[in-house]
Amino acid sequence: MVVPAGFPSFPCPKCGGALPATMAAGMVIPCPLCQQQIVVPAGGGPTAAQAAAYQAWAMQHGNTAAAMHDQQAHRQQTGQPSLFASTSTRVIVEDGAGGLVAVGAQVGADGSWHVRGVDPQTHQVRWEAMHGSHFQTCPEPRSICGRNGRIYIAHQGVLTALDGPTGRALWQARLGARIDLDVDGAPVAGDETDLREVAGVVIVRTEDDAVSAFDRDTGQGLWRRAINGHPQCDGTHLFIEEEFRKLDLVAPRTGQTIARFGTTEAALTAGALVINAEERGDDEQDGVALIDAATGQERWFVAADSVTLDAGVAIVGGEVLVPLNGNHGTELLPISAAGAAPKKGFFARLFGGGGSGGGRKLPWPDHDVDALWVVGDALVVDLRDRSGHRRIAALDPRAMTARHDSGPIPSGVAPGVRLGPPGSGLVAYSFGESNGPKTLRLFDVASGALRWERTFADLDDVAFRAGQLVLRTDGGPCEILDPASGQTRVTF
Repeated sequence: MVVPAGFPSFPCPKCGGALPATMAAGMVIPCPLCQQQIVVPAGGGPTAAQAAAYQAWAMQHGNTAAAMHDQQAHRQQTGQPSLFASTSTRVIVEDGAGGLVAVGAQVGADGSWHVRGVDPQTHQVRWEAMHGSHFQTCPEPRSICGRNGRIYIAHQGVLTALDGPTGRALWQARLGARIDLDVDGAPVAGDETDLREVAGVVIVRTEDDAVSAFDRDTGQGLWRRAINGHPQCDGTHLFIEEEFRKLDLVAPRTGQTIARFGTTEAALTAGALVINAEERGDDEQDGVALIDAATGQERWFVAADSVTLDAGVAIVGGEVLVPLNGNHGTELLPISAAGAAPKKGFFARLFGGGGSGGGRKLPWPDHDVDALWVVGDALVVDLRDRSGHRRIAALDPRAMTARHDSGPIPSGVAPGVRLGPPGSGLVAYSFGESNGPKTLRLFDVASGALRWERTFADLDDVAFRAGQLVLRTDGGPCEILDPASGQTRVTF
């Protein structure tokens, strides 16, 4: 092994070859030259105690020290301070006044931190908040989100609510752990932050398998409960799976259980909860039931086999479309949403079992539905074939004909589907190779026409925000696109 001139080294005790002196003294390693076990001699790097001490310092102060060093270098090069710390992630959210604001952290000369909001177009600082904070790490993308005119920052065990237009801190509350990710909620919310507002209450799921509720106006802690999975809400009603196979309709303000359902799967949509109901009646039939989300009362039950609600359900055109596991991929069982359901066992008798021919078939055989949504009068589906390839499509919910078909695309390495603002009829989706270029497409569900397509060097997040399309790449710039044309309006 050749050690560069001037670089500290030590001789291998076995073969005498020069080894780089960058390891802690006392470490037992195989020599890369002779492959024999050796003990790194004293003087061959920091001791184990020194290395541990440095690690502790780096965990506590390393982020701040790096940010301050980079800030000083930036001033020397440009004569101006940077807008954000070099170690900070910038997230563009809605500002609550119809526009956008880039939110991130900045370090002060004294080593304390604050959060600032910057106009992404003019690069002017609009507001600053949380002065005097002491961040060991900077807020990550999941820690920052916008909800209904508020900007929430959940970082280092503290949830801070800011007024969107002014950045004024409204309140702070303690969290039991790091805020969780809700990947399944991203297509609608535009981000993966597991925080939602329900009837004037802020609901937060954290990584310690708990959900906490805070008053939106004051930040007062209202209740805390254990949870499996993620909360489901439609802005008014809240459902929580606290125990296995037990789903509770919960009063958002008190946390009290209004109704409890024994089920393996459930999907909330349009003010109704659809549950996978098992072994009903004397003949112990499986099926699907629709529950009034406000009262917890069951409206109807329909017998069906092979019901699967992991992908969700869709209510469109006066029908509830329930996914069924079929022998040749997912089928969608149509049930009247008005409650005029067939008698118990009708579908099973008519079709010989819901999952074996009782539903409407997809245009492509051997495809399973991973997720589905209603956009306008169309059904948007995220599919996967038996070889693992994905397909994004917009379907006519009755004829099951494709208005838009992505064709086979790579699976699981891009932000995926994002639904446009209500009434826009727009859907964006992205795909690409891991750690490589990503393709972003946008189409209109009414016609299925592809509006545009662009390829980016990489892409970590896509969101519809304030009538624009916001893109973010870790370690790279943010871009704001015109949804109509796909052209970049702002690079930040």
